[in-house]
Amino acid sequence: MAFMHFVLSQTKFGKYTYAIGGNPQSAARAGINVRRHLLAIYLIAAAFAAIGGIVYTARFAAGAANAGEPILLDSIAAVVIGGASLFGGTGTVIGTLIGALIIAVFEFGLVFIDVNAFW
Repeated sequence: MAFMHFVLSQTKFGKYTYAIGGNPQSAARAGINVRRHLLAIYLIAAAFAAIGGIVYTARFAAGAANAGEPILLDSIAAVVIGGASLFGGTGTVIGTLIGALIIAVFEFGLVFIDVNAFW
């Protein structure tokens, strides 16, 4: 995670990523090869997803296509709570980490005070 924070905040790749997320047409006019950069972003995302699938399979000795579905809303909420825009161009890895910690504190806090899981 620290590596990705460094990449997004301190490298040309990260600056291009934010520029494309903010406005792809403006990024293209600024001289960024948007198609090539998006391909690189998607390849990196696919590699991380593959690593996550391998770790999941190694941990539970089974694979399931919909294994992450119950935490999908929590993931999106963590990113938004961390300050990212749903319309792109803003947000940080540290903000996402803080958003995830806030959600985890709420979830575990509700378990500790014995709130019914249905609620």
